[in-house]
Amino acid sequence: MRITVRIALAVVTVLIIAFAIRSFMLPARSVAVFIAFDEGIRPSAPTNPLFSTGELRFAGYDPVQLGGTDLGVWDEVVIIDFDRTADYEAFVDELDRSSIVARYHLLRVRPEPPELLLFTNWRLRGFRDDPSIEPGESVPIADVVPDATYLDRWQALFDGEYRDEIVMLNLLRHAEVPEDPANEASDASAEELYARYSDRATRVLGKLGGQILVLGSVENVVKGPTLRHYDVYAFVFYPSVDIFEVMFTAKERVDAQVYQRAGLSGEQSAGYWVKPYPDSIPIDH
Repeated sequence: MRITVRIALAVVTVLIIAFAIRSFMLPARSVAVFIAFDEGIRPSAPTNPLFSTGELRFAGYDPVQLGGTDLGVWDEVVIIDFDRTADYEAFVDELDRSSIVARYHLLRVRPEPPELLLFTNWRLRGFRDDPSIEPGESVPIADVVPDATYLDRWQALFDGEYRDEIVMLNLLRHAEVPEDPANEASDASAEELYARYSDRATRVLGKLGGQILVLGSVENVVKGPTLRHYDVYAFVFYPSVDIFEVMFTAKERVDAQVYQRAGLSGEQSAGYWVKPYPDSIPIDH
C-alpha cells in the first residue's frame, strides 16, 4: 500500500514539475500581425529590427486574401512570441511610432501546447503512406471556391508563375447558429460540424505532405481595419502551389466541404495565401 502511495505521489510530482517547466517556456504574449509598409519600403521580416524584442514563429510575404470580408492589402504577416509582457507592449508602441509602417492589423493569439502541434504533424505524416487515402478526381475550381468574389484570385494563384512553397492562413469564426446539413433536427455545435470536415480534410492534407505551422485560439483583435473576432487560427504549409491545388480541388475534401461551410461564418472568417520566408519552411517537407 505504501509503495502504491509513493508511486502515485512520485507521478503527481513529476506532472507538477513538467507543467511548471512547460508554463515557464510558453510565451507571455503571442500575436499575429499583418503589416503594410510605406510606399517603396518593405524590409524583410527575419532581418527587421522591429521584431528584435520577440521571437518569430512564422513570417511570410505578399499575402493575398481569398475569403471573408475584404480587409485590405498587406505586405507581410508574422506570428511573434514575447517572453515578457513589457516586450510586447514595447513592440506595439514601436509599431505605432514606426515611420515605415503605414498600418497594421494585430491579433493576440494563444498557441496550442507544443506537444499538441507535434502530435498533429506526427499524425499527418502517418497519412503519407496510407494506401486507403485517395484524393479522388479534381473538382472544377468554380464549384469549390466558397465566395465567388474571390474566384479570380484563386484562379490567378493556380495559373500564376509562383509555384514554390505556400502557406494558407486560416482565421476562423464559428457559426453562431449552425445547421447540420445531414440532419435538420440535429443539435450539433459549430465546432462538431467543422470537425466532420476537418477529419476528412486532414487525411488528404497529410497524404499530400502538408503540415501545420502554427495553431491556436484567437484571444482578441487589438487593432485592425475593423475590429472583429475570430475563434481559431491555423497556418497550413504546402510543399508547392501544385500540391495545394490538388488538395483544394480533391473530391475527398470537397465532399466534406458542406460541413465546413455549416460550421463557419463565411463573412467573419478570413483566408489568405502567403509566400513563406525560408526560416518558416519546415526542414522535413
